[in-house]
Amino acid sequence: MKKIANIFPYLVVFGLLIFSQAAVYGQTEDEALEEIVAYGNAGKYKKALKLCDELIAKNPKSILAYQNKCTIYKIMGDYSQAFDALNQGLTANPNSAELYRERGIFYQNVAKTDAAIRDYNLGIKFAENDTLRNSIMISKATAYSDLRNFKEAYAIDMECFAFDSTNLVLLNNLAIICDEIGKSDLTIYYLTKVVEADSLFTPGYVNIGFYYQGKGEYEKSIPYFDKALLLDPNEALSYSNRSYSKLKIGDLEGALKDVNRSLELYSTNSYAYRNRALIYLEMGQKTKACEDLQRAIDLGFTTQYGNEVRDLIGRNC
Repeated sequence: MKKIANIFPYLVVFGLLIFSQAAVYGQTEDEALEEIVAYGNAGKYKKALKLCDELIAKNPKSILAYQNKCTIYKIMGDYSQAFDALNQGLTANPNSAELYRERGIFYQNVAKTDAAIRDYNLGIKFAENDTLRNSIMISKATAYSDLRNFKEAYAIDMECFAFDSTNLVLLNNLAIICDEIGKSDLTIYYLTKVVEADSLFTPGYVNIGFYYQGKGEYEKSIPYFDKALLLDPNEALSYSNRSYSKLKIGDLEGALKDVNRSLELYSTNSYAYRNRALIYLEMGQKTKACEDLQRAIDLGFTTQYGNEVRDLIGRNC
C-alpha cells in the first residue's frame, strides 16, 4: 500500500468556468458559457458541444470555450477530440498560458511527460500573473515527480511554497516527494499543513493515516481515519484502511466490522477483500478467507497491486 496517495488527479471535471466579458451577437460570452455549462452539467453533451462551436465561430479567441469543449470530450471519453480542442485553441491563441497548462495536463495523463514539461514551460513563459504562473509551476513539479526527478520537483515546489504556503495540491506534492526521498519529518510536516490549511479536507486526514500505516505505527493512524470518517461517514476507503490498522493491533472484531462496512459502500474494492481475508485468517476461518482472496483476484488485485494475494492463496487455500 502506498503511504501517501496522490489525492489530486490531473484531469479536471466539468466546472463552472465563467469569467469572460466579451459581447457576442447580443449575448455576452458569460451568458453563452453559462448555457454551455448548464447543458454539460445536465449531461446534454452534444448540445453543449454545439454551443461551444457556435461561441468559437463568433469569438475564436474564447479560451474558455476551447477549455469547456475539451472537458466535455474528456467526460465523454473521447480523448482524441479533447486533445484536438486544445490544439485548436492554441492555434487561435498561441500565447495562452491556460491552454498550454491544459495540454500539459493532458500529456501528463497519457505519460508523455517530456511533452507536458515543454507545455508547462510555455505556460509559465506566457502567464500574465503570478498566481497562474505558480499553479503551472506546481503542475511542472508533478511532471518531474513522475520522472522520479525528485530533486528538480522539490526545488520547483519550494519556490511555489514561498509564493503560497497554503496551496493544498502543493502541500500534498511536497509530502509525496519527501516521502520518496526519506525525509519523514518533513513528510508529516507537509501532510499536517494540508489539514491546517483546510480542516474539512477529508483526504488530508486519510493521507496522514496512510503515512503512519507505512511506518507501522498503526495505533497512530486510527485517529486520522476516525477524523476522515467523521467528516465523511460514507468514505469506503477509510473504513478499509482503518480495518487494516485495527487488524494489525489485534482488534479483529473492530477490523471485521470496518471492512464489512467498506464493502457495503464499495463492493468492487479488491484491496478490501484482501484485508477481510487477512482478518479471517487471523480468526482461523480459512474457507471464508480463501473465498475473499479469490474474489480479490477476480476484481483485478494482481494487476493493481502485485502477487500478494496469489501468494496468500498458495500458502493457505
